[in-house]
Amino acid sequence: MLLVETAGITEPRAVQIGFAAAYIANLVLLRNFVYRSTRGWRRDVVRYVFVNGAFRVGEYFVFLALYDNFGAPYPIALLTVLALSAFLKFFAYRALFAARRPQSRTK
Repeated sequence: MLLVETAGITEPRAVQIGFAAAYIANLVLLRNFVYRSTRGWRRDVVRYVFVNGAFRVGEYFVFLALYDNFGAPYPIALLTVLALSAFLKFFAYRALFAARRPQSRTK
């Protein structure tokens, strides 16, 4: 919202810029601090680019649908999309980064 209010950028463009910045920061923070991935960077980056890219594209189109097609106010459309996405991403990223626990071999 800061880009819209202070820089005069259109609302859809500001959302694009914000999503791109979040894209890079999320990879580093999630991999290193939240899930403490022990797998290789290359593997994590490739999988993250695919999963997060799909989320970002989906978020943007859902935002546009709410904003353009249903007339939701900009802040409401954006916050709704981001809240739903954060909930769904928790499960997706846990599967992507978290180390699997070894299976118990007790019979």
